[in-house]
Amino acid sequence: MQTDLVVLLFLCCCLGGGQVCCDEQLVYKMTNIECLGNPERVQNFSCYLKAVNWNKAVVNMDCYITVPLRNPVVRLQVFKRDYSNKWQPFLIDVSINVGDVMSRRNFLPYGVIFRKIARRFSNLNGSFPISVWVVEVPLSSCFLNILYVYFRFQGHLYGRNGFLDPSLVPPFPIGLYQVSGVVVDRNATASEYVGTVKFFLQAMEPVKSKKRPTSKKQ
Repeated sequence: MQTDLVVLLFLCCCLGGGQVCCDEQLVYKMTNIECLGNPERVQNFSCYLKAVNWNKAVVNMDCYITVPLRNPVVRLQVFKRDYSNKWQPFLIDVSINVGDVMSRRNFLPYGVIFRKIARRFSNLNGSFPISVWVVEVPLSSCFLNILYVYFRFQGHLYGRNGFLDPSLVPPFPIGLYQVSGVVVDRNATASEYVGTVKFFLQAMEPVKSKKRPTSKKQ
């Protein structure tokens, strides 16, 4: 299903009636960020943007996870602003199991993108305190065993100088987008809300700086 959405996105971009130029490289400039955490599970949650140039702004985030996350799941949704200034769903609405993705047990397209971004810009690249243990359960009816892998996420989680690399995603139609990530801790019977991060970005052609011609000395 997720692969079909990637293909559909690519076709929408190439057949978008001039809204995007597939021959030119687009940039995804961050324009705003919002973050909100469950105070019973997350403390000192902060996020802000830092402008770099006309084409780029980077994201910095910090939070402290006080209650261990056993099975964190991120619901990733993308919205596009329409002509009436309202946010409309745009193709992507998926749930990503963070443990499966970071341990390379999930190879779906959006999971792979999530892992690459997390490893590049956050301390989920190995320095974040994650406890992992494996439980082997034998099956009485045969000679096979089932391995259950458990994770425990707790401590200071941060992101530094993050941005959306155009090489990671198909080209979006030119416009304004909101990327929403809602994190829950899911167990066998219920899900508990942990936090939300919303990224606002603009898909656009790069702004080319115009250098003033230098006057020749006579």
